[in-house]
Amino acid sequence: MIFYPIIYKILSERIESNFEKKLNYQTHGFGFLLSLLGTFFLVNKSLIYPLDEKLLSSIIYGFSLIFMFGSSSIYHYFIDNKHSNSLQKLDHVSIYLLIAGSYTPPILLNINSLIGEKILIIIWFMAFIGVIHKVFFFNYFKNLSLIFYLIMGWLIIIEFKTVLVSFTYYEITLMVIGGIFYSVGAVFYSMDQLKYNHVIWHIFVLLGSISHFFLMNSII
Repeated sequence: MIFYPIIYKILSERIESNFEKKLNYQTHGFGFLLSLLGTFFLVNKSLIYPLDEKLLSSIIYGFSLIFMFGSSSIYHYFIDNKHSNSLQKLDHVSIYLLIAGSYTPPILLNINSLIGEKILIIIWFMAFIGVIHKVFFFNYFKNLSLIFYLIMGWLIIIEFKTVLVSFTYYEITLMVIGGIFYSVGAVFYSMDQLKYNHVIWHIFVLLGSISHFFLMNSII
């Protein structure tokens, strides 16, 4: 189902209005402020475990969250600037880092096993490949990145039995809801002819991030 809107985006482009552009950086600017507060809260909560995996997890996740919303906000604020291409690369790179960063706390703290380590290695390797692609080969296969994001985001389902015994029902619910928010948002992102589609995408990203923040708060 996800492939049709991706092809649709490739075949058509729509120029956003100035109001849409303003909403784009405002929505993720708000997310940036929330990510700063959330990271401070999680790191402060983890300080009672110095040199522990909880503190490390909080820092990695928090940095990826701040970096994603910060990069997105800056790019969309300066989207008509001559340096916007470089900022767009940074914006896309940050998505890979957030996905990998969001996997890190649940796996380090709840699936602390060989299976978990394999998943985490695969995710960070995929993120590394994605970053290399965005930095050096941005104009090649760029419309397939959305598929790569979705594969990374839902890779955990290959070990869903492990997830069921490693997390509470509340945590699994937050995990799934967050994934659904991101995925539905991706569909809107790909529907380029829909007015405000990018703003809607940003709102769903914000909702997905909030869901996963509460997940992190539960396990850290």
